[in-house]
Order: sequence, then C-alpha cells, then structure tokens
Amino acid sequence: MGDDRVIEFLGYKWTLDQYDDRLAARAYVSKFFYYKLSAFEKRILIEAGPVVSTTDHWKAKRIWQFMEERDGHVDDDAVLQAYGPDRSKILSLLFDRLVNEHLREINRCIKCNRVLRTWSAVRCPWCKSSWRKQDVQHPLANPRPELDSRGIPLL
Repeated sequence: MGDDRVIEFLGYKWTLDQYDDRLAARAYVSKFFYYKLSAFEKRILIEAGPVVSTTDHWKAKRIWQFMEERDGHVDDDAVLQAYGPDRSKILSLLFDRLVNEHLREINRCIKCNRVLRTWSAVRCPWCKSSWRKQDVQHPLANPRPELDSRGIPLL
C-alpha cells in the first residue's frame, strides 16, 4: 500500500502514488515559462473565452486593447478557431512544446528526479530530500556561471 499523504503541487492535489510526471512538468512550465509564449499562445491560454476585436462588451474590449498593446496583434479568426472543438488538442500541443523546449530547465529533485514546486526549491515535497545544508549543489541552484575579469564564463 502506498503513502496516502496528500501533496498540493501547482494547482493539483496528489498522493505519492498519483504523481504524474507529464502533468507535473506541464504545470511547472505553465507557471514559470509564461513569458516564452507567443502572443497567440497567451491569448488562447489565459482567457476563458475568445478575446477578439469584434466583441460588444466594454470590459472584453478593454482586455483586447490591453493584450494588443502588450503582446502585439493576433488575428481574430485564428483566436476564434483555437476556441473551437480542437481547443484541448491545441493546448496539449502547446504544453508539450513548452515541456520539450525547456525540459532541462525544469527543476527536479536530485534524489527522486520528480518535479519540484519552484525553480529555487531546496526541499522535495515527494521524497522529503533536502540539499540546503548539504555539500551537494543542485544543478539548477546557480544557473549563472562564474566570470573571469574579462566577463568570459569560466568552465
């Protein structure tokens, strides 16, 4: 019998037996790699319904105007098509692309290799391993390399 302890993880509640690495990686990239999305991807991922220029509601018009200024122009027809029956397939492809492109940037436990809650986590919620007071340096703990006097990374 497995551990029945419930762990809250980036919007999910799992026991140790329910852990799904694919879902955990998707949750991680959706939270920490939002800035890597294109304007179209942001438009279809964040909003509950299509935000297009032809809307009549005053609040939706303000949201559309804000998103146009912040992210750039997105074709209304493409947004409406993305909210069609294939929406779940489009979102699945989007998350898979983000996970594949940033697989090495996902912070994982050095002991059990499961996804951690944040990029700076020093304790694993799954196996309770901690590397704060250990001599072991987590691979993502210091992503910036040391530089020499000329600003060239030391290898």
